[in-house]
Order: sequence, then structure tokens, then C-alpha cells
Amino acid sequence: MRPGALMILTTPNPATVMGAWRALTGTSMLWGTQEFIDQPKIDARGIISQGDIHYREYTNAEIHHLLESAGLHVETSHYLGLGNGNSQSIIKRIVKHNPLTQKLMTSRLFGSNHYFLARKR
Repeated sequence: MRPGALMILTTPNPATVMGAWRALTGTSMLWGTQEFIDQPKIDARGIISQGDIHYREYTNAEIHHLLESAGLHVETSHYLGLGNGNSQSIIKRIVKHNPLTQKLMTSRLFGSNHYFLARKR
């Protein structure tokens, strides 16, 4: 990146109420199927890189550290929820349209994603 360039980085947010619920009920913390679980993640050359999966989730402090170590200054970081999709139930879509729900989904406990704006020094 050139000095002054802006990076937008998004990651899943591991610190959600749903994440805690999954841990308490013994449900998978990751969004994946049995097929994903059975798929190899390492081959003879090392870790298989796939851009559409997450090998782990990172905390806010870890992302800040990684970005600062790469010569970037984190200008802001916020949480956000995912939008509605036609594959979601009608109840879930109605709940997500509620203004209170939309406000909660920008908080650490309910926002499914975490985004960062960082500028190259």
C-alpha cells in the first residue's frame, strides 16, 4: 500500500451473545457444515488458503495489533450486523427491520461483523 492509502478490513465478531449461546449449548462456534469439517485444511505445502472461510476469529485487540504491526494506523473500528436475505425466515427478517434491533446490531454483543478503517503510514 502507498502511504496515506486507506484499508477497509472486516472480520466476524467472536464476542456476540449468539457466540456465547453456541458455546453454552455445545453448538459449533463456526458457520460450517459437516462437509466443511471433513474438508482438508492442510496439504503437503501447508495451510490451504480459501478466501471464503475463516480459520479462526480475532479479537479487536488482535486486529489492532496486526494492523499496527503492518504499518497502518487504525482510524476507527465498529460493529455491524448482517442484512436480510430471502433465505432467512420471515420472522427473522421482520425482527431485523426493527429500529431497536438495528441499533443493537451495531454493538459488540450483537454485531456479527467487525470492521476497521486503517491508513498506511
